[in-house]
Amino acid sequence: MSAMMESVEKLTQLVGHNSMQLLMFHLSPGPERYGINVFKVQEVCRCPKLTALPHSDPAACGVATIRGKTLPVFDLAAAIGLPGLPLTENFPLVITEYNRQVIGYV
Repeated sequence: MSAMMESVEKLTQLVGHNSMQLLMFHLSPGPERYGINVFKVQEVCRCPKLTALPHSDPAACGVATIRGKTLPVFDLAAAIGLPGLPLTENFPLVITEYNRQVIGYV
C-alpha cells in the first residue's frame, strides 16, 4: 500500500474511536486558537478574486469560483465580533463542507 493510502487509512480509522484531528488557526494577532475537524475541510488554498454581494452581512466577503464551483466566502473574525481581516488576493481560504453546503472561510 502506498504511503498516501496508509495515511488515509489511519485517518479513517479514527472514526468510532473518540479521536479527531483538528486544523488549528488564528483569527487575530491574539493568543486565541481555533480549530475545525479535518473531516469537514475539503482544502486550504489561496483565496482567488472575490465578487462582492451587495446588501450582504458584513461577515460575508463575497463569492469565489473554485474549481468551477461558486461558493460563498465568509470572514470568521468578523462573524464572531473581532475586527475583520484586511482581505487581499492570495489570502488563505479554508473550504469546508457541512450538511452538503460548501463554504469558504478566511
